Amino acid sequence: MLTQQGAADEDFQDLKKFGVSDEEIERLITPSRPEQRPAEYPLWPEHFHAVLLFISMATQWRTQIGDRMSYLGLDYAALPAAEDRLSVPPELRNSDRASLFDQLRVLERSAMAVLNEAR
Repeated sequence: MLTQQGAADEDFQDLKKFGVSDEEIERLITPSRPEQRPAEYPLWPEHFHAVLLFISMATQWRTQIGDRMSYLGLDYAALPAAEDRLSVPPELRNSDRASLFDQLRVLERSAMAVLNEAR
């Protein structure tokens, strides 16, 4: 979470250069109220590695900037490095790699829908 104290003024100026409104910046730096926080959901064990992998790929979004920024999808070229960094078991990578990738793509599509809707 961004805080006014934790971010330099230049960070806020950079956000403005990219077209982020003052209201949106204020929303980002204002702590959310408990009723605004998302509910917690249980994570099934068979999805554990896919969620970890998705989180580790958070900085690997391909984007397009036009009249507004759009999220196009994850950069799959970074996927092997993310798997190595997370120490995804080799047997999971080899025997169930297609399933892990399918789960990652479901998470990606769901995130894209939310991220692109928020813009």
